Amino acid sequence: MKKQGIGAVIVSGCLILTGCNSENKVQDTAEKRIEKEEQYSKEISLQNLNITDSFIEGKETVLIYMVGSNLESEAGLASEDIKEILNSDFSEDNLNVYLCTGGTKKWWLEDIPSDACEVYRITDEKLESIATLEGKNMGAATTLTEFMNLVYGETCDNTDYYSMIMWDHGGGTILGFGADENYQYDTLTMVEMDQGMKNTKLIQEGRKLEWIGFDACLMGMLEVAELFSEYANYLIASEEVESEHGWEYSVLSTISKNGHLDGLQAGKDLVDSYENYCMTMGTAVPEYTMSCMDLSKVKDTISRLEKLTEVAAEEIRNDGYSKIARRRDNSKTFGKISNQDFYDTVDLYDLSLQLYDLYPDYVQSLWRKLDDFIVYTQSNVPKANGVAIYFPYANKEYASQWMEEYEKIGFSESYVKFLMEFTNILTSKELAEWKITDIVPGEEVQEDGTYFVQLTEEQFANYGHAKFGIWEQDDGSYVCWLQSGGVALLENGKLQATFDKKKFYLQDEKGNQYECTAVETERTEDYVKYVIPITVWGTENPVMKVCWIHIRMFWDKENVFVIGIYNEMNADSMMLPDKNTAKIQNGDIVYPFLFARDMVYQEDGSLAPFEQWKSSSGLGEGFSYQGTLDIVYDDMDIKENTCCFFSITDTQSNLYFTNPFYIKKE
Repeated sequence: MKKQGIGAVIVSGCLILTGCNSENKVQDTAEKRIEKEEQYSKEISLQNLNITDSFIEGKETVLIYMVGSNLESEAGLASEDIKEILNSDFSEDNLNVYLCTGGTKKWWLEDIPSDACEVYRITDEKLESIATLEGKNMGAATTLTEFMNLVYGETCDNTDYYSMIMWDHGGGTILGFGADENYQYDTLTMVEMDQGMKNTKLIQEGRKLEWIGFDACLMGMLEVAELFSEYANYLIASEEVESEHGWEYSVLSTISKNGHLDGLQAGKDLVDSYENYCMTMGTAVPEYTMSCMDLSKVKDTISRLEKLTEVAAEEIRNDGYSKIARRRDNSKTFGKISNQDFYDTVDLYDLSLQLYDLYPDYVQSLWRKLDDFIVYTQSNVPKANGVAIYFPYANKEYASQWMEEYEKIGFSESYVKFLMEFTNILTSKELAEWKITDIVPGEEVQEDGTYFVQLTEEQFANYGHAKFGIWEQDDGSYVCWLQSGGVALLENGKLQATFDKKKFYLQDEKGNQYECTAVETERTEDYVKYVIPITVWGTENPVMKVCWIHIRMFWDKENVFVIGIYNEMNADSMMLPDKNTAKIQNGDIVYPFLFARDMVYQEDGSLAPFEQWKSSSGLGEGFSYQGTLDIVYDDMDIKENTCCFFSITDTQSNLYFTNPFYIKKE
């Protein structure tokens, strides 16, 4: 094992030590929940069969608000999509396409200016410039309004339907849409999108968009749907981080030539084309979600949500906070580029599913409205059912600040009050005494590698989830090889983990293996998902960049699948997830990033609690990339100083560590 000092390279603060969702079950049985989820999926499928395939006469204008950002300057992704639009061969008889470009320091298509917003009409497979908006920030509401008014003035006499695509990064309800690279990555907040739409001539004259779509991450949210219900009939958006290449724009030909000008038909075309695009991108099929939502149904959905969260708020007031928190902790979340659950967006259906055992009537009432609201959805992500909602929990550091922003968007006053009651306890003093470093791990070690610690009654009542970590001492530091959510909380308060004495390795094209750190981020019925941090030193561009390899390992543990390599979020420039996947070129040097800590001793000579140890993270042994990077799950060499820690997260999202216990060699 070789660990090099990393100096200035820092990976998201506390790299490995943030909590992730586990599959700890609450009071309801797994069988009942699976049954309810299957029932819901069948209802959605049956509803989808009601979508007709009818040709609609008329003329539609599609507006595309394309904020190039670093997606364009670094990878040319906006230019690629413009080429797709130009080559889509859409029917100009019933479809106009207008494009507003801007928000990036460099366009890969040479004729597009980077110092202004340019408005184009796309005709005869060419970009025809109709206006230049000098010095415009695409993160400003006025720029959105000006673009829409310009196009409306050109087309209002001969257009029956208007629709819009918002192209760029997305950050959901709190962080909004777009990141103008020329204006310090300024975004359109929810309030600004509302202002931008409200001030358009289209809306002021009593018309609506037929559909609005976000070719951006994390915008498939109930709050976004509620905002745009005043301005559009349908919303097409993704709950999860989008695929790097986003939408597949040849679908414009399908929409126009088949006369699918209404939001229901166009939504189905857009959702299906996105799924097909993701499925044909090669062996590393990305995780994808995409849904079409009927915005006329959003008010009824929110009304049923309010009734559910009103009784949940009453539960919190009656000392039931931990009941609600555990169910929130078990809900499906989105946006995990790294190991951190930063965005706190949860699938609304899965959240209600977690609450089913407490409030079955209210949950079923909400499901009926979700059936009407989500008219079409496709996904390869377990527990992603079409629409998400903001619910602060894991990102406790930002909870209070983001709740102040959340109140400004004008979403349900009742739901806001519920979140405020929840957040007040989330950020308050600890509900239980968690000096678990005083707990001595169980002495008995079963032959199958099972380990445990005993929780107190108070700890048991406020337990959220846990992981076990496998660490190995190296020159005074302890290096973490694995963090796994394979932990069970037994009825007697014992926290139990089972370790099969295997870990992950990077493997080059020659079959050489390199030790790495792997962190579990999700556990489903079919597979476990891990992320592996690496750093890449480019040979053509000599810059060190931090990346995360996303892998799935199915329960047979025979195959490990890489589903993407993502760049680290740069919170100094923007806090939105970067859907740019990492590009590793032949000759680049790949280093595993190893999480490690140095032991700290107290004045009496005893070992200090683990959370007080000093970080000594650094680079492992590197290798030259030559076209192949595999991940293998293989036996590890158990040494005398190989040990295990439990890391426990309580229902207030506080993190604690047990004392270590050493793994016996066979």
